[in-house]
Amino acid sequence: MEQGIDAVKTAVLYVHGKGGSAGESEHYKTLFPGAAVFGLDYKTFTPWETGEEIRLAVEKLAGEYDIVIPVANSIGAFFCMNAHICGMVRRAYFISPIVDMEKLILGMMRMEGVTEEELEAAGVIRTSYGEELSWNYLSYVRDNPPDWDVPTQILYGSEDALTTLEAVNDFARAHKCVLTVMEGGEHWFHTEEQMRFLDGWIRKNEEERGRNMKMIAYCGLNCEACEARIATVNDDNNLRQKVAKLWSELNNVEITPEMINCDGCRVDGRKTVYCESLCPIRQCALTKNYETCGDCAELKGCKKAGMVIGNNEEARKNLGL
Repeated sequence: MEQGIDAVKTAVLYVHGKGGSAGESEHYKTLFPGAAVFGLDYKTFTPWETGEEIRLAVEKLAGEYDIVIPVANSIGAFFCMNAHICGMVRRAYFISPIVDMEKLILGMMRMEGVTEEELEAAGVIRTSYGEELSWNYLSYVRDNPPDWDVPTQILYGSEDALTTLEAVNDFARAHKCVLTVMEGGEHWFHTEEQMRFLDGWIRKNEEERGRNMKMIAYCGLNCEACEARIATVNDDNNLRQKVAKLWSELNNVEITPEMINCDGCRVDGRKTVYCESLCPIRQCALTKNYETCGDCAELKGCKKAGMVIGNNEEARKNLGL
């Protein structure tokens, strides 16, 4: 997780699918240790109304917690995409998301032999299996494409009867999501095998993220790509000399090759004098007990971090901007 004890506060908001409940959030408490897990008991069932319920819930959590992570199931993920919450959440998990609602509605219409002209004239048509087809709903979906720009992990079952693999692949590519497919999985993950896969998927992603984040400096730069660290790891004196010369010129101070020893900004071990004691960004983050500057609500206007993130897209991405 992205938090330490008494440090960064993380909230997970579970948004259930059709027929589900907020109580399902209990299952996720063991998967996000150290985080507060909440389930949203939404009362409406349209993207414009439920999206607003989600937005208000996230807004409230964002005022109380440093990090908010939505975990959304099926149509719950679709509602999240219509909640305009991208600026308030750090990342997300979508399970069997409905990513092409228009295609789903048109398929239901074909099954019932309902034309668009008939639906527009009637406004609402009840299907033979109890669902309602709504012209307003279809029109909204067409006028409001998915609004989603959040690093997201997607879990999809190969036997999903509501969303095609092609559709979820297209969505993942367009919105820079990471897609995992469970062979034999269904739209509703509910069997023991499916739930074991789902749990392992979340745990693996959380553990990998924790490991990877350790090599991201407070400012968002990747320590693994830093030549000072590379010189240290490889004990490369020629590279030490190169880095020392460059840093001396950039900072207008004398930096010797012997000073170029660093295992990483946020890991235990050796650090350069600058990283250890002089870097204002690192000192600020340590004082506030943040994992990275990405945990700070004032990041976008920060002059210290701005020296880095203003010119480095990778750093911005690593900090969730």
